[in-house]
Amino acid sequence: MEVDLGIYGLAALQKVAYKFTDRCFIHLKHRDNRIVEVRFRSKGSQLSLDSIAGEFCNEILDQRLREIVGRESEPVRNLILAHALSRVGLANSGHPQNSDSGSK
Repeated sequence: MEVDLGIYGLAALQKVAYKFTDRCFIHLKHRDNRIVEVRFRSKGSQLSLDSIAGEFCNEILDQRLREIVGRESEPVRNLILAHALSRVGLANSGHPQNSDSGSK
């Protein structure tokens, strides 16, 4: 099968390929700057390589969507994290607050 990196991206392809290494051997080979050839080889199991290839297509689409949602929601996640850290005093100082520092 061939994967268009202009649609899915190399990182998504590599993550999905790794996820499938428990089911089959996977070989990735650049055909050019945009196309990567993906080859599946059985590990001797009863799984159909056609079925694995179909699942692979679905999984790479899912992974790409996760990347898009992650990028789009990053500002909100950062805002929530900053708010959470500011409530415990970590965002406002370079060291932990010590309430006993001036009591002696």
